[in-house]
Amino acid sequence: MDLERYPFSEAVKKNFLLNEREFRQRKTVLESYPIKIYVEPTQKCQLNCITCDFSRRSEKDDMSLEMFGRIERDLFSHVAEVNFYFVGEPALAKDIRKMISVSEKYTFLPKIFINANHLPDDLAELFVRLGFFVNVSFDASTKEAFERIRRESNFESILANIRKLQAAQARIGSPRFHLRLACTIGQYNIEEAPRIVRLAASMGLRDVMFGAYDSGAELEPGRSLGLDIERTVRCFKEAKAIADREKIRFSCPAQFGAMLIMPNNNWRDFPLPIDRFAPFELEGANPFKGDCGYPWIEMGVRSNGQIVSCCQRVHEMGSYARESFHDVWNNARYRELRRQKSFYQCLGRECAMAVYSIWSGGTKRPAPRKAAKAPAEKGRRGGRRSGL
Repeated sequence: MDLERYPFSEAVKKNFLLNEREFRQRKTVLESYPIKIYVEPTQKCQLNCITCDFSRRSEKDDMSLEMFGRIERDLFSHVAEVNFYFVGEPALAKDIRKMISVSEKYTFLPKIFINANHLPDDLAELFVRLGFFVNVSFDASTKEAFERIRRESNFESILANIRKLQAAQARIGSPRFHLRLACTIGQYNIEEAPRIVRLAASMGLRDVMFGAYDSGAELEPGRSLGLDIERTVRCFKEAKAIADREKIRFSCPAQFGAMLIMPNNNWRDFPLPIDRFAPFELEGANPFKGDCGYPWIEMGVRSNGQIVSCCQRVHEMGSYARESFHDVWNNARYRELRRQKSFYQCLGRECAMAVYSIWSGGTKRPAPRKAAKAPAEKGRRGGRRSGL
C-alpha cells in the first residue's frame, strides 16, 4: 500500500506496513504495534437508548490522566488512528479537552463518536481546530422517531449542535475535519435509512454510515436486520440510490441473511477532503465471512484500564492498571487469539460482528447464496466496512 500520500510520520508509516505484512503472514507474535486504537475517556452517558447494553457502562469514574499519559507514551507515536471513544459519551469526560488536545503532537487521524446532546461551543471549536473525524450517532430523521430510540435526547439540540460544528468549520477551514452521521439500524428503524440520507442532504452533510444493531453476541428478538431480509435490502438500496444522486458518501453492512449487497458503499465515487488523511484500509479488516484482522490491527483501553482485543469489547487481554502495552500485546491470550482459523467463534464465543447481519437469531446461520445488486454506475468499486 502506498502511504506516501498521507501525512503520517515515518514511524507511523513503517509500523503500518510492518503490521500489514505481519497480518498477511498471520504471525502470532508481532514486532509491529496496532495501527488503530480505542481510548475510552468515560463510560458515562446521559441517554437511555433502546440499543444500549448497559452492562458495558458499569464504570463510574473517568479514565485518569495518569493512565492516559502512559497510553500516549506507549502508542501515540506509532498508530495511524486514535478513537477517543468506546462506550459512553466522551464529551462528558471531565478531562476530554486535555485528552484530545495531545493529538496536536502526532500525525494519527483522531476520531470520536458523540451523541451531540452536550456540545459546548469551545469543545465544538476544538474538534474542528484539531481536525477530528467526528461521528454523530443519529438513528432517525424526525423528533418523534429519534427520541423514541435515543431516550432522553433532544432532537432539536442535536441538529443545532451539528450546525454548530458546520459553522465552526466554515470559520476555521480545517483541512482534516470531517463530519459523519453514524446510524445504528435494526428492524425498528430500517425504514428511516433513506429518510436519514435525505435529511443529511438537506443539511449539507456528505457522509452517512449505517451499522447493524448489535446487543452483543445475543440479538434481542425482533431487532436484527436478518429477520426481514427483503425489507432490509429494499431500504438500503433506496438509501444508497439517494446517496449516489446527492453525492453523499454511503456505507452499510454487506450481508443480510443469506444475501449479499454489493457494492455496499460508494467511498471511491465521491472523493472528500478527509481522503488525504484516512486510508480506506483503516475501515477494513472486519470479520466478514469469519475472517478478522482486529487481533493484529486494533487494541482498545476502557476507562478503568481494561485492555480489550477489538471494538466488540468481548475479550479482556490485560489491564493498563497493572500492565503496559508491551506486557500485553504478545501475551499468551493474544497469541491464542491470532492462532484462530475462523472468527465466527472467537476464543469460544460467537462474534457478534461476524454474525449480526447474517443470522436472525434462534436458527442455523445460513451460507451466502446470492448477491443483491445495489444501484451502481459502470466502474463502481465496492469495499468492506468496519463496525465503528
